[in-house]
Amino acid sequence: MNAFLLYVLQSTLCLSLFYGLYLLLLQRDTFFRFNRCVLLTIVVTSMLIPLIRMPVTEPALIQLPMMQLEEVFIIDQSGHMAIPATEMSEIARSPTIRDTKISFNVFPLIYFAGLIASLVVTLISIIGVIRIIATARTVMYRQQKILVSPMKINSFFFAGKIVLSEMDYERFATEIITHEDIHRRKGHFWDLCLLGVVMVIHWFNPLVWLLRREMKALHEYEADRSTLTQGIDATRYKLLLIEKAAGATRYSVASSFAQSKIKKRIVMMNKQNFNPWARWKVLLFIPLAALLLQAFARPEIKLVAKNLADKEKDEIVSYDKEAYDDFVKWVCDSVQKKLSNVTNNEVVLSDREKNEIVSHDKEAYEAFVKWVCEQIIQRVEQQRKQDKGYNPTV
Repeated sequence: MNAFLLYVLQSTLCLSLFYGLYLLLLQRDTFFRFNRCVLLTIVVTSMLIPLIRMPVTEPALIQLPMMQLEEVFIIDQSGHMAIPATEMSEIARSPTIRDTKISFNVFPLIYFAGLIASLVVTLISIIGVIRIIATARTVMYRQQKILVSPMKINSFFFAGKIVLSEMDYERFATEIITHEDIHRRKGHFWDLCLLGVVMVIHWFNPLVWLLRREMKALHEYEADRSTLTQGIDATRYKLLLIEKAAGATRYSVASSFAQSKIKKRIVMMNKQNFNPWARWKVLLFIPLAALLLQAFARPEIKLVAKNLADKEKDEIVSYDKEAYDDFVKWVCDSVQKKLSNVTNNEVVLSDREKNEIVSHDKEAYEAFVKWVCEQIIQRVEQQRKQDKGYNPTV
């Protein structure tokens, strides 16, 4: 559970930074299809970057916030999330984080309560659309099946179905069906499905809601421009938009003809982007992606273990050969103690440690190696404090 919550926070950070850069660079451009692809890439990339762990030999300063955040989600045996007393490196040490204890039950309960509420709202919206479709009659319009609903609704497109009210079908069938059919052909429904899933998971992030609103606006801009290329009278179409502006969109999961910001939709129909080089601004997302990958990178366990072993061996041997032999014996004893019988009064292993040691899987091995590295660091620091005038040469 904690790993999932950590992933949600990390992907939220990625999505917020990417979307903020989009607003700064691309929002005002009229490359609607291109901007739509950028937003979809932002969503997918934000979901994937936290799952990528690039190995590095040494931790960097930019990794400090992420390392501290990850430590908050480590559960101690008392049932609280706390910072362990020993970190893998000096860069991860912080008195504020180390002394912090957060109730294990509070944040998961709040998050999953919000997730369930968001899921319920989405399901209610879907059920409402399905009820409208179920009560609508099917008609053929230019060799295309159209659903005509007796309810007073705004016409919309959902899951391959175009739904019109009786009044819209009688007065504006050509304009509205052309518009909604463009939503179908360009696959806008699948964009909304993806964003619907992301919104349920990231319900607490207001930028996700703004991103979906931006995506729906791009859908309408793209459909409006394409509609006018299908032989639809521009003046009549704009008057139709103004007339429909008073209607509210009831269901967030559908592409509705009557959307807000009608003035901006009309402006976008006439606005052309004459600077083809504007698309190259998207390259500025690459440094941000690289920065985030670096922030989530972690020292490879085997490399850290080797580097620490060589470094501490040189320091201790150069100071005192007898101390080095004693130190090696102490590490071996510590390893043996950790793996000793759990009935031993001196060793208390949690159920998680028992299962990891018994399973002998890769994750358990890496966790154990990390523990040994932490013991090495702690031991060397204690040795340095005890020996006055100790000045090792590396």
